[in-house]
Parts: sequence; C-alpha cells; structure tokens
Amino acid sequence: GLSDQRGRKRDREDDDREKDSSGETRFHWNCTPTPIVRPEPRPSHRIPTRVWEDRRNGNYNFDIYAQKYDSSGTPLGSNFKVNDNSKTSNQFSPAIAIDDSGTFVIAWSDSLNIYAQRYNSSGTPLGSNFKVNDDGTAERYHPAIAMDSSGDFVLTWTDKRNGNGDIYAQRYNSSGSSLGSNFSVND
Repeated sequence: GLSDQRGRKRDREDDDREKDSSGETRFHWNCTPTPIVRPEPRPSHRIPTRVWEDRRNGNYNFDIYAQKYDSSGTPLGSNFKVNDNSKTSNQFSPAIAIDDSGTFVIAWSDSLNIYAQRYNSSGTPLGSNFKVNDDGTAERYHPAIAMDSSGDFVLTWTDKRNGNGDIYAQRYNSSGSSLGSNFSVND
C-alpha cells in the first residue's frame, strides 16, 4: 500500500481520487495530515518545499527547517534552517507560499512576533529574516501566507494586541517591501 504523511500504511481503497483539469490523478487521503508540515501544490513548474519545527540543535526549543524536492520527491540538497536567530525561544507554526517562478516565502511565530524569510527559486535566502508585525507587545501565532503568480504576498496571523485573538495582515510586493502597515482583518 501507500503511506500517508505520518508514515501509516494506507490501501488504495482508502483514498479519494479525482482528475484535475490537466488530466492528472490527484489522491486525497482519508486521514488527518501532520499539522506542522505545509505541503505546496505541485504544478509541473514548481519544486515542492516542505517546512517543519525541529529540535535538532540540542536544546529544548524548536527551530524552523525546510527541504526542497524535485518533482519525483527526491530531496534537492540538504534541509536548511530558516530562522537566523539564536534565541532560546521556540520558533513554531511554519507556513509557506510559492509564486509561479518558484520564489517562496516562509513565515513562523515565536509567540511574541511573526517572522518571515524570502527565498529565490533555488532556495537561496533573499535578505534576512524580517519581523512582520509592527507592534511588539502581545502574543502572535498561526501565520498563513498567500502569494500571487508574480510574487506579491500577504501574511495573516492571530494577534492579541487588543486583548482578543484578532486576525491581522500585512501586504508585501514581490521584492519584499511592505505595502502600508499591519491592519485588522476582522472587526
């Protein structure tokens, strides 16, 4: 049989199948995916990249790591650490988005801030990690990213700056420059 993301064996009868517009068969597993793995869609022009929380550095705190793969699922190079700090706090809840050229952005939280890192299509960092939120006095978590085909992107997250778990967002252009300030999505 086949294996799901957690390594459990699955029979072909346990999945749902559908043909997409290109005629490619897509499988939908009848199981809950591992929440810290954010798989990317696999159009033929994109190279899949996976992100996760990892404690490999010998401490009790998580860092964010990523791995690029070719279209057959073979790793391209070694996996790499995303967060460039040496803080003693947990880095968690990674999210990833990719544009049509293969440029991608990874975001994560350290409880008080949301950070992100841009990469070119070969996996080389574009600049350094950057802080997304413009207020640093409250808890922030659960980042998500959407990116259009030209590389403009928006990050959203849960933010307690007003005492509630509000949803905030920040827009960026394709070169990574912020467009305006953080704004509340829910009222």
